[in-house]
Amino acid sequence: MSHCSHIDIKTEILMSGQRIFRIHYRFLGEHRVFLQPDSVLDESDAWYYACLHAGIGVLHNLSRTREELTALMAHGRRYGLTDVRWGEWV
Repeated sequence: MSHCSHIDIKTEILMSGQRIFRIHYRFLGEHRVFLQPDSVLDESDAWYYACLHAGIGVLHNLSRTREELTALMAHGRRYGLTDVRWGEWV
């Protein structure tokens, strides 16, 4: 079984043209963080990925409406997801 380092994975992702984002959130009061590769990330995407990472998945409409963000936030908060924030991981 081969071992891949974080540096190898980061290099592979960057070579694919994607960026790496670090997403922080609280789930039932516990701070969690993960890395998410994507070409771009906005607030709706961050909430969507945080919902999936927390295990409370959602259906995601690819439109970029304010209503979608409001629905994602309401869904997440209903199950204990709060304080979603993100930034590009360098």
